[in-house]
Amino acid sequence: MSKTYSLLLTQGQINGYLKNGLDYISGLAVVSDALDEIESIGELIELYQIGFKGSPFTPENDFYVMELQNGPLVQSRHAVGPMHPDAFLGGVFEVIPFDGSGQAVAGTVMTDLLWVEPTRVTEGSIIWKYSPDLEEREMVAAYHGVAYGWETEEGFKAITPSNFLGLVIKRSWGEIPCDLELVDGQPVSVTLVAPADPDKEDGFEQIESGLWAKRIAYTEDMEIYEAQKIARIDNVPSRVLRPIRRDGQTLLEVQSLLPDAPYSRANGFSRYAPTVFVKAVPIEGVKAQARVATPKRWVVDEINPAVPEDMKNRDLTDSKSLIPDIFKLMVNTVPTGFDTITLFMQIVGNHFVFLGEYSINGKTERITSIPTAIVHYTRQLKRNTYTEEEGGFFVAKFVFDSSGTGNFGFNKDDKPSWVAQVPVDEWEKDIREYPRPASRTPDWLIDAINGKLFKAREVAGQSEE
Repeated sequence: MSKTYSLLLTQGQINGYLKNGLDYISGLAVVSDALDEIESIGELIELYQIGFKGSPFTPENDFYVMELQNGPLVQSRHAVGPMHPDAFLGGVFEVIPFDGSGQAVAGTVMTDLLWVEPTRVTEGSIIWKYSPDLEEREMVAAYHGVAYGWETEEGFKAITPSNFLGLVIKRSWGEIPCDLELVDGQPVSVTLVAPADPDKEDGFEQIESGLWAKRIAYTEDMEIYEAQKIARIDNVPSRVLRPIRRDGQTLLEVQSLLPDAPYSRANGFSRYAPTVFVKAVPIEGVKAQARVATPKRWVVDEINPAVPEDMKNRDLTDSKSLIPDIFKLMVNTVPTGFDTITLFMQIVGNHFVFLGEYSINGKTERITSIPTAIVHYTRQLKRNTYTEEEGGFFVAKFVFDSSGTGNFGFNKDDKPSWVAQVPVDEWEKDIREYPRPASRTPDWLIDAINGKLFKAREVAGQSEE
């Protein structure tokens, strides 16, 4: 089995690597062996499920892929929706044709579609270019670690490495990014890397990439780890990538850890690549949680996507098991210290409208966006509570307090508040899926099915992409 991932790259990423020496990667991936049987760029686009309307990926253009070497800090998961048994809380959402199945299929190829979490590029990784004729792929650049960065025909290009992605070593005066040299899978030396000659430690020399480096022998008492920073940025759980300077201001570049296209974009994140949403925020006021990741081994041979232990063997037909997941997601949408959360969700066919509020310090505020997975969980609750005698609900109500205690109720008969926003075909679709007897079909529902209540209008708020 392949020991490397192949991640698709946007033109923005290519510019970042080749022009600026960028050293971080995240996004949709397949095991590299899967590309051996691909016969056209059209099949690459189909494999990664990125042929959406307006996509920059077309069969007529070059297609770039990073072959990422596996490593102890490279973490991946299955690129699946929230109802899949391998899904982490919230799942992965992108625009159609992304389907959340976790399967990448094109031509004769069928393999797992994965999502690689934010990580520093590993030494030995390669950027490949596929041309439309696909006669032979071309190596564009090779990565030589944080000291030298990317090697191209023009030489080495390296960016100042971040303390928040990849290995750092703890020195008496602080943390500094580093790379390990391995022999037979065991570290023998450590290369420390800095943007300038540190004034607190001797022995650094400027190298061809422009950075300053120092190579020392490895000893087992060294503290070497990844110093992750996790923060909630504008209601989105995020990974801090690096500090950047823009217009004379120091900002933090962050990436959403909830790869949910509608929700991330609704909260001001920009799509850097499919399933990769980033944002630059002022460093002041960011409260990040420190998390240390210490590798248990330095060589990782097999690619084993993570599977969430707390989601294993979950029974989706058990409504009580879904309510806590909705709370865990809703907590991201409100400030710390809230008292209660109230959410009304109208679900008719594939159409949804929501109204969310939270209370804090005696005041009530509106919730402007919700994670897309909540819509899918609510649809599952509708299936769970459906009966032939009563039909399915049209509106669900959730109330949570700060401890996570929740109440769930629903309305199957009364006219919903947003009935006029639902197109006729969605009412027809809903009744086909959740049929009910005539005795439980009120007059307003007959009018809605016949198109007497629908009023086309601009709907404010979040919608499904």
